[in-house]
Parts: sequence; structure tokens; C-alpha cells
Amino acid sequence: MTSKHYDLIIAGGGIVGLTLANLLADSGLKIAIFDQQSLNLPTLTQDYELRVSAITHASQELFQHLGVWPAIEAMRLSPYTKMYVWDASNEAHIEFEAREVAETNLGHIVENNVIQRTLLQQLIKSSWLDLIPNTTLEKIKLSSDGVEVKMTNGQTLSANLLVGADGINSKVRELAGIAVDYQAYGHMAIVATVCCEKSHGQTAWQCFLPDGILAFLPLADLHTCSIVWSCDTSVAERLLRLDEPAFAVALQDVFAKHLGKIELLSKRLSFPLAMRHARHYVVPRIALVGDAAHTIHPLAGQGLNLGLADALGLAQVIIATSQKQRDIGLLANLRAYERWRKKENLSMILAMQGFKALFGSSLPPLVWLRGQGLQLVNKIPMLKHFFVRRANERLVNARQGIPYNEQKDGSI
Repeated sequence: MTSKHYDLIIAGGGIVGLTLANLLADSGLKIAIFDQQSLNLPTLTQDYELRVSAITHASQELFQHLGVWPAIEAMRLSPYTKMYVWDASNEAHIEFEAREVAETNLGHIVENNVIQRTLLQQLIKSSWLDLIPNTTLEKIKLSSDGVEVKMTNGQTLSANLLVGADGINSKVRELAGIAVDYQAYGHMAIVATVCCEKSHGQTAWQCFLPDGILAFLPLADLHTCSIVWSCDTSVAERLLRLDEPAFAVALQDVFAKHLGKIELLSKRLSFPLAMRHARHYVVPRIALVGDAAHTIHPLAGQGLNLGLADALGLAQVIIATSQKQRDIGLLANLRAYERWRKKENLSMILAMQGFKALFGSSLPPLVWLRGQGLQLVNKIPMLKHFFVRRANERLVNARQGIPYNEQKDGSI
């Protein structure tokens, strides 16, 4: 098949890859996206999708900027106005409420296929974009002036820059020879949809257990939640062997006080949890975003939000470089993206490892320490406000369009 040249090729048509493409809609660049899936609009049904994400205000602003947020709202989402977190070992707890920081909500729980559908719907008729479905990357060939990619469907493409947005097992990262720091958390996540006897009250609930973390995330129906149970692998395997009524009882043992009787509405999915962090986000002609660059423990629900920030940061660098009529694939022109995002993502990775170590320990001194810490923060409004606002401020600052070379710290 004849080779076709693009300014940019994106491997991966998930949320982060599609967000990057939308951000570059007015850049004048010719772009291709290929994915192993069909790249058809995801089908929405009455049943909730099992994979959901907690979307922060910062990520909401990004979607509003792209013009897709009204479509997301029109489909299905659930704002959460409160967060209630407690430690089962000592009953210490902390509560966050939107009204405490003069907001109407703290964020939204949105099904991943809803986000993907709105992003794809906006791109599907674009003249500057080619969507190439049902194929994966087979080979990369680098040269001084571009990158050539061969795909499993036999097609060959070339571009100035190849972006790996192809997930945790990134083929782009593998073929580029980019090493990854890896640490298994020893946890497996179980996700499912459940019905609760009591209303969830638009509250995101999270309980730290001796062997893991159990979260109930509110969905649009006031009695329906998405659960994420991250626990020791041996415990997860035992839970997965339980039949549906027994599994629901296990959930009730932790949450009955708050949500009453629990009923399982869906099948259960599970996946192992691990920290991955690419040692390089950029090499000549190649850049990584989202899960291809980093994965973290889901206990803070920040995985997708970090990936969206990657997409925004890389888009800003690409646009600024293109406007100066410079080569978007040169390593020197990509380094600003890596400097900012690697620093931000590493700080979140380290924070999540610290939280897991602190709340996963049964040592009495640590149990006492974390209990005291939760109670202290819960009693001091200023500290609570800091934690809520800190989650959003970096992406909001980036969204304001400050050119990356004008920030004092050199970041975007």
C-alpha cells in the first residue's frame, strides 16, 4: 500500500489520544489516528459502563474548551458534591464538601465510553484527520527528518512526529526502546456497578481497609454506584470466587452503615495494579502521553486527569513549535513537554505510593498516625481547602494558554 505522509500520527484512539487530536483541530496540521479497535462511535445503553472516571474541574474546563462538555452533560454523568473518606482500622474520617470551597460540586463521575463518544463525534468528519481502525503498530523506522510506521494491516505511514497514546502496554514505547520503571502494587482492582438501598447523596465514598481500599462512586441514578475495590491480590481472588449475593454481602460489611443493602447489577471486572513510569516521555520523533507514559494507583482517581494534562501540555508545545515553523518532531522542541509533565506526574506517583504505604500498614504507630492526620485535616478548613484546590490548579494554569517558554520555571 502507498505510504501517506502526515504532520502527526497518534497511536491509540482512546480518551487521551482523541483529546490530543481535538486540541490540535485548529493547528493546521494533518493528523492520523490508528487503533486496534473499530473507531466507531461507542454504543450507549441503559446499563452503565464498568469503566468510569472522576473528572476534576480542571479536566471539565478542558472539555468545555473543546466544546464537548455539553454533549457529555446531555448523555450521562453524576456530579459529586461531597467526599467522605474513613479508615476502618480506627474510624478516623475526613469530609469534603463543595460548599466549603464555594463550588457547586467537587467534580463529576463520567463513564469512559461517554467521554470517548463525544470526542470521536467531533472528529469523525474532520478533513484534516484520518481515522484508521482495526490495526496495530508493527514496526518503526526513524530518520533525521521523520518517522515511518508500518502497521499490521500492511499500511505504511510517515510523519514528523509519532505520539504513543496506546495504553499501558504501549507498542510505541516498546519499539522506541524506552525503558520503564515498574513496581507491582500487589493489588488487584475489582470494578462493578451496584444498587444501594440508601441514596448515595452525590457523595464519593472511600474506605481504607487493612487489605485495600474500597470506593463507591455516585452515578446518575441516586441509588446506583460504581465500585472500585483495590485489594491484595489474594483477597481479590477470593472475592472474585464469591457468587453475586455473597460478594454483595462483602460490600455491605463495609458500607451498610452508609448505603444500606447492596445489590450487584453487573458482572465484575478485575485487573492487576502497578506503577509504571517511562524513563523518557520524548525521544527523537516520538512522544508518549497518558498510560503509555505512566500508571498510578487508582486510590485518588487521578489517572485519566493526568493523561488529559499530558495531552494539553503536548498540544501546547506542538502548536507553539508549528507556529514558529519549526520541526515538531525534533527532540529539542519536545523537551519542554517532558520537563513539565514528568515532574508533575512523578510527584503524583510518589504521593500515591506514600498513601498506599501509610494506609496499607497495620503497624499500630502508623494506624495511630494516619488516624490523627485525618482528624487534624478534617478539623482545619484551610487544610481541607488546600487539598481540594491543589487537585485542579496546575491544569487550570496550563489551560490559560501561557506559552511554555514564558513560564518562570520553564514549564508549560
